Amino acid sequence: MGHPRRYLTIVMNLETGDILHVARGKGTAALRGFWRRLSHSKARIRAVCTDMASGYMAAVKEHLPEADLVLDHFHLVKYLNDKLSEIRRQQYRIACEGGKRLLKGTRWLLLTSRGNLKENCISALDDALRYNQPLYIAYYLKEELASLWSLKTRHEASRHLDNWLIKAENSGVKVLENTAKWLIRMKEYILNWFKWPLTSAKLEAFNGKIRRLLKNTCGRGDHEYMFLRIRDLVDAKL
Repeated sequence: MGHPRRYLTIVMNLETGDILHVARGKGTAALRGFWRRLSHSKARIRAVCTDMASGYMAAVKEHLPEADLVLDHFHLVKYLNDKLSEIRRQQYRIACEGGKRLLKGTRWLLLTSRGNLKENCISALDDALRYNQPLYIAYYLKEELASLWSLKTRHEASRHLDNWLIKAENSGVKVLENTAKWLIRMKEYILNWFKWPLTSAKLEAFNGKIRRLLKNTCGRGDHEYMFLRIRDLVDAKL
């Protein structure tokens, strides 16, 4: 993953699923060709959905200042899950032996929707949460934020998010406090989903095709060949 040629930047029309651009690398440099072609096409883009990579967000704001930027909420939930895992690791390191036994093996339980857990798993999760207050706070705040996208209006969502940010800022859990500071800056882009309900689901499905291609051709070190095979996937989609 560390080699720059292993990264790809892909731009997709999220309404049609058409692949508009694919380039090696990541960040602003990988988008240069796309901006040139977009300028020549005179296309009008009203909304862009992206993950939380600062380079991509900055590029969209620079080149498409009139478009609404939508923060992909699946990536946001993953980001919160990563923070929850970070808190679990911190708490495990400082726990006594009995606490370590309760927390060991709970990562999957913490990251899985409660409705998808069996009764014995819920019992093990609740034991861990009762034992550790920071983890308890982080878990329920994660669940609360995930419910944001079930709300009907931007106004409701804005109030819900503001309330969540206040709770996180006052949680006494440093990781959550820092997360809240970051999300305050992202609030507009999170709430833009209620105007443009866009997600990266189609793009993730295409990424899955690329991952399967890489898996099926493991051991091949010819990067030019691999890039051509990926281009074939794009052409097949188009």
